[in-house]
Amino acid sequence: MTTGVLMSLRGRIVAVALAPCLAFAAVAGVAIADRMAQRAEVVQVEDLVGLASRISAFVHEGQRERGGSSLFLASKGTQFKAELVAQRARTDATRQGLA
Repeated sequence: MTTGVLMSLRGRIVAVALAPCLAFAAVAGVAIADRMAQRAEVVQVEDLVGLASRISAFVHEGQRERGGSSLFLASKGTQFKAELVAQRARTDATRQGLA
């Protein structure tokens, strides 16, 4: 009969010690999951920032091409042809960087 009481006492001690350990493991698991989700969001933001930078460069080159086209048309095709051709090539190269 003493053995049953000792096992019960051992079981109680284990339960008292195990409860905080399980609670800590649960809280740590939630914290790790939150950090992993945060990391995934940071990676996505980094990708979007890179895309925005490439789009900005493409828009800038397009604006430069628009300006060159305006100069070329204003001169009735007598000036700025070489510059316009070179700018179109830069715009096309920048566009390829978006793919």
